[in-house]
Amino acid sequence: MPVSLDGLPYDILFFVTSYLSFEDILSLGDSHPKFKALLLESTLCRRTIETHVEHTKDAQSARDYNQKLEPTSPRKKMRRCQKEEIAYIEAMKNIHDKRIAFQSCLPYSARVLGHGNGFCYRRGSLCILKGSTLRILDTSHPSQSMEIDLTATVETFRGASTSAADFDISLMYYSDDIAAILYEKKARPNESCIYAISTKKALPSNKRLLLEKWLETSYKFFCRHTAKWLYYGTYSAMGSNGRHHEWEIQGVSLTGNDSPAKTPKIVLEGFFGADIGSTVAFEIRDGFFYAVSNQTSFEVEEIDWTSFYHIIRFPLENPRRDNTDINKRLYRRQHAEGPIHDSWTELTIQFDDATGQARIVESRREWVRSTSEQKRTFYIADFNFDPSSASDSDEASEPVRALPDNDLFTTVLDDRNKPSWAPEQQRLNPTFHTEFAPDCRAPIFTLSRTKLKAYNLSTSSFLDLVEDEHCCNETTTGSCMRIRVGSRRTAPLDWVPPCDKYDKYTPSKSPKEYLGSRRDVVYRHSPIRMWPPPATQCACSRRLHKILNPPLPNDSPMSYNRHVVGSVDEHGLVYMIRSGRPSSEENQLGVIVMVSFTRGRSSSSVERPPLGPAAAASAAGEECCQHQRQIDDEGDDDDEEYDPDYWRWKPGVHRTGVCH
Repeated sequence: MPVSLDGLPYDILFFVTSYLSFEDILSLGDSHPKFKALLLESTLCRRTIETHVEHTKDAQSARDYNQKLEPTSPRKKMRRCQKEEIAYIEAMKNIHDKRIAFQSCLPYSARVLGHGNGFCYRRGSLCILKGSTLRILDTSHPSQSMEIDLTATVETFRGASTSAADFDISLMYYSDDIAAILYEKKARPNESCIYAISTKKALPSNKRLLLEKWLETSYKFFCRHTAKWLYYGTYSAMGSNGRHHEWEIQGVSLTGNDSPAKTPKIVLEGFFGADIGSTVAFEIRDGFFYAVSNQTSFEVEEIDWTSFYHIIRFPLENPRRDNTDINKRLYRRQHAEGPIHDSWTELTIQFDDATGQARIVESRREWVRSTSEQKRTFYIADFNFDPSSASDSDEASEPVRALPDNDLFTTVLDDRNKPSWAPEQQRLNPTFHTEFAPDCRAPIFTLSRTKLKAYNLSTSSFLDLVEDEHCCNETTTGSCMRIRVGSRRTAPLDWVPPCDKYDKYTPSKSPKEYLGSRRDVVYRHSPIRMWPPPATQCACSRRLHKILNPPLPNDSPMSYNRHVVGSVDEHGLVYMIRSGRPSSEENQLGVIVMVSFTRGRSSSSVERPPLGPAAAASAAGEECCQHQRQIDDEGDDDDEEYDPDYWRWKPGVHRTGVCH
């Protein structure tokens, strides 16, 4: 006699559901009253969160080096639950609602944070540099901030405050309550220094300076740090051929307990690529330094077949060659897939929230199979150091270069050619995300109108900040800054695509065979959404357009050449608008705007809607700038003081005909 799901013993349900995703557990709880009572209880929620923060071999290695695991969203929630600051069910709902808000392009709040010369946004924490003042705030409570006067902390900055034309002060990185500041003297570019400033509260000014390190050069400088280590790099080392530069990495202890000999300079030999964010990327996580390049040579090979990633990883505590993992032949693509529009390429290193595993996320716009059709796709690859996939990892010997069979170009090769080839690898759906689904008819924006491009791995969504000249005429520029989001989710087992098109990497399969593949996962793409709606729709929309398109400082005229820099994670989007072109003064004053997908503290008095935000909105007939969701975090009254630079969603305001 078959047993229905709701007839299973509780112990079996507990075991099965503890390995489901947050979304699946909450959806299952909404599907039946019995499941809601059985599944949404503290023991199961605790087990689910703990399961989702189990760590991979990389994290285990970090613990072996006595490194503190950096907090992801599930890890942060688990720590708060363990301290009894929040219930486990509320932690699950917060993570779920945040991801749904991102995927649905329905932020909870937007505000103008003020002016600044630079900022660093990371994991919900924001550090703003304005002149010689640091402003630190938590994006969940942006009204509560702390300011630090750098002139009272660093002797060198006292001169910078009175002779700003002679110095450049740049905010390079912020993490673990530490800000990394680069000081450069304009008249002497070789005179530069990196400072690490503690931003902890209630700390005297003379105790904030953790590091003062003078540099030989700051050419293409970058840095990453933890609470204990700061690693910086410059594109200054001379390669073995004496013709090209290479990346030079140096680690410095922030605790002062380690000698300089323990962290020698590391030259990334044969690590090609000089543009951070497009050809190379660097990150620090869980006690390791990660580096990836999508370039295979300094020279252009006239005859070539395959492109590879070059990946490197070493522990922060002991960055020596025998502890370094290298793979120069991690499969990337075949050149026959078509030319690449390099201006659209975005290369990042991201980490899986559940496992902590490092993954390469690369956005490429390609002319498919060298046709006139141009598509943007987000490719995802694991950091794989399997020796079997790194045939030329031994730099002491020249690798044996395989060549394709029955290819006429192999007959014209000589000693001057150094082609790369590997058999084409089938791409499964989890390893790539196309911008447009086969049935999608969303508007396309040019590169000049796309001011910011990002992909968020935890939500399987891409986010673009675009200038939409067809939205409305409410701004002085004639174009509106808007957010554009596309996402995908795992499709139900009985789901059928809306058309008979299927992926270009499986041309030998029929749609039925493709869906039935046990090795693959089928995704359902959500429509690409834009936010906010046109300003003519309601008062909220007009207010949001003024926030997302703020007037520039010093009464600078808004122009079509607005220069935008920004940062995106699953918590939200922070961007700064300056006038002029990217080649203009890098440290000029700009306006900083934050859009948040986090609802903050929840209220237990209001139940979560059984439907997702978009579905709930459609059912309620709400067609304004926001849709019905869960109760907001701060519980402000409708008669609160009006702030034109701050908008926050409130539940049900449009049902009563009132628009704030």
